[in-house]
Amino acid sequence: PQIDSPLNTARDLTAIFIILFLLIYLIINMLRHSLNAVRKGEEKFRRVFHVSPVAIAIASLEEGRLLDANEAYWKLTGLSPDFAIGKTTVELGSWSSVAERAKLVQRLKQEKSIHNPAYEISNQSGETRTTLAFYELSDFESQPAVLAMYYDITEQKKAQLALQASEQKYRNFIER
Repeated sequence: PQIDSPLNTARDLTAIFIILFLLIYLIINMLRHSLNAVRKGEEKFRRVFHVSPVAIAIASLEEGRLLDANEAYWKLTGLSPDFAIGKTTVELGSWSSVAERAKLVQRLKQEKSIHNPAYEISNQSGETRTTLAFYELSDFESQPAVLAMYYDITEQKKAQLALQASEQKYRNFIER
């Protein structure tokens, strides 16, 4: 067997070291770019989340603990973040029972997304608001969560009912 000279071994080891150094540098650089892209995406989501006129809340999937919500949600429900964050949505009165919420969770696990065209929300002052409700299965800080979005259509519903009543009065007047 032929033994390489120490100079050849040193050259080969130096080449291997340089290649490994370049690979590690490239991997670290790719990870840095990936993390920056994720951070930018999260920042965009947070900006949209907080300025959206749609009430948005995020709750843990299994327990239903409120993890975060935007200003529109606090305004719609009349709750305060200091009081509500960390409590379950059943404790906050969003559901009449744990079983009712469990049905939604089971359905959400199957369908991944649910739309409720006329969901009633009662706020802290007892006022009932009609909303379009959307529920999405999501992840929040590495845990399964429910992203709930509520678009308040109370005023549109009132206008629609007033228009229908006006049309009925007109029909009654014409038919006399």
